[in-house]
Amino acid sequence: MVRNCPKCGYARKASDAKVPDWQCPSCGIAYQKFIDQPNPAPALGRDAPAPAPAWSSMSATALFFILAGLAALGYVGYKQFGAHKAQDRIAAGEWSGKNKESGEILQVSNPAYYGTMEEGRPVLRLKPETLARLNRLAPGPVIMFATSWCPYCAQARAVFAKRGVHYTELDLERDPSAEAFQHDVMGLSGFPTIVIGNRVTQGFDEGQIVASLKEL
Repeated sequence: MVRNCPKCGYARKASDAKVPDWQCPSCGIAYQKFIDQPNPAPALGRDAPAPAPAWSSMSATALFFILAGLAALGYVGYKQFGAHKAQDRIAAGEWSGKNKESGEILQVSNPAYYGTMEEGRPVLRLKPETLARLNRLAPGPVIMFATSWCPYCAQARAVFAKRGVHYTELDLERDPSAEAFQHDVMGLSGFPTIVIGNRVTQGFDEGQIVASLKEL
């Protein structure tokens, strides 16, 4: 007597005594009739796991490329939106000086700047002659190199508006002289680049913006 249905995999139980031995109590198929079919489909059984879909391995590959693409976009965004902050410049060896005591003046490879350490973090500052050149381009104590569509620039504008700060904005896409000054004189890229007094903040960093405003 067949104990497991060759079609649905159902295993006969003692309670199935009223069903003929040749018939499956679950699906009703005649065991031998199903077996005699040409190329009968194999039974999976009630507890047998279903075969993995053919697209599962493809999904893993696709997921890998999607994640890799997102990581690449994140890196581009990091570069584009002013990620080269002063902390990164120290790590890149663009600053000299080993003592990181608060307020110490640090030498910077770019002659347009000098740096100070404040509360354990570096602050990039324009030298007086560089600041004078910038003020000829855009007078005022608060200057922001930005673009119209940059979301981080919008966040900086919101901070200025909230605090009632008057500032001069230089559009890097519409003002070639501003783009040239940022790149050629300041040696920087990305946006926003904010100069408050002589302090330079790259990217949106509300803490640094507030700290810079307190010096005015």
